[in-house]
Order: sequence, then structure tokens, then C-alpha cells
Amino acid sequence: MSLSQEPSDKYNGEEKYVQDITFVALLKHCAEKKNLGKGIRIHAEILKRNLLERNHVIGSTLISMYTKCGIFSQAHQVFEELLIRDIVTWNALIAGHAQQGQGQEALKCIERMHIEGLMPNEVTLLCVLSACSHSGLLDEAQMLWRDMTKSYEITPSLEHHACMVLAFGCAGEFDKAISVIMSMPPDSPAVWIALLGACRNWGNIELGGLAFYQAVQLDDSRSAAYVLMASMFQSAGMEYDARKIEEN
Repeated sequence: MSLSQEPSDKYNGEEKYVQDITFVALLKHCAEKKNLGKGIRIHAEILKRNLLERNHVIGSTLISMYTKCGIFSQAHQVFEELLIRDIVTWNALIAGHAQQGQGQEALKCIERMHIEGLMPNEVTLLCVLSACSHSGLLDEAQMLWRDMTKSYEITPSLEHHACMVLAFGCAGEFDKAISVIMSMPPDSPAVWIALLGACRNWGNIELGGLAFYQAVQLDDSRSAAYVLMASMFQSAGMEYDARKIEEN
């Protein structure tokens, strides 16, 4: 390669990089706005330029765009057509199922990952736990929880604990939810908010009040705690108490 060619090659490389991040940004914007029509047009342009063949990040972002718009058939089609399916790509698909509360579909994905010889990471397990929690799949969530440390050698994070608290809470297993919280560092408002959300669903005002107190003691700026507690009071016909919470 001659010196005269170097600036041109460098420019082409930078141009491709800018082009790629531009498409990623556009797809993320479509996902946020749920602008499926524009997303489809961008997808067509990506195919026209053969960008999926060289940049798997675009593929992952495209999958996320379709799942956030609720078009899972197209998300799976993009996934199957990718030349490279790495952990980021898998996580994009699984996260989409988790966001829609599709626990069984998320579990099918992780099973296929095993078949294809790819190990899940912290993000994968968080997404699947979240999907199981919101789908009422308590047994499956508990199995994943055990496998995290035994099979995958992953230390559960605050977010993983919060998912399990929610899973137990949504099933009415409040003693087990509290047990998970007690096994954690004491300064974690997110898990108390997860418990509060489950208490609201079951109308457990006494435990919900404790969860609310613990959450605001740790971080009184968490608006979710106030919203959940006020909602629980309103559902119980305790309008005065609800107004007092809302005033805060």
C-alpha cells in the first residue's frame, strides 16, 4: 500500500464507523418512540448496504427495536439471519421478551444458548429472572437463582436479588422474599420497593408499610415508593392515608 492510499483508506474506515453509529442511534430513537414505520425503512437501508454482515451491534440494536415495538416475529427473523450471534445479540432478544413479561420465551432462549454452547452472563440471567418474575414462573426463577452460583459461578447483584424478591412476593411467598432481603447488604432500597410492589398486588398493607418505611429511610427521593404506597392505600379505601403519602 502506497502512502498516497493511506488517507483514503483511513477516511473510508472512519466513514464506515460514523455510518454504523448513525444507524445504531437512529434505531434506538425508533425503539424509544416506538416508530415502527421508520424503523422498517431504516432496516431496509441497512440491508441495502449489507451492514449486518460487518457489524453485529447494528443487528442487536435492530432486534431491540423490533421487540420494543412488539414485533417479535421480525426480531427473531433478524436474529436467525445474523452471521454472528454472540452474547450481546442473545441478550438483546432475551431482554425484549423480559420487557414484555414473556417468561417462557426467555427460558426457551437460554435453553437454546446452552445447546449452541454459549454460556449466559449476568445480563442474560437478570433478563430471564425478570421475565420469570413478571410471568409468575417461581419454580423456574428459583432454579435459575440456584444455577447462578453453582453452574454459572456468577455472584448475584442487587438487581438479581430484587428480581427474586419480586418473584417470591408476586407468588405471595413473603417469608422467602424477606429471607432474600436479609441475605443482602442492608442499604438496598430497590429490593424494598420490589417487595412493596408485591405487597400492593396482594393488599398486604402491614408488610407494605414496613417495606415503604425501609425504602424511604434509605432513599427518600425514590418516587416509586410513594406512588406504590399511595396506590395500596387507595385500593384499600384508605383515602386519607393515600393523600398524606401523596403530599410528601
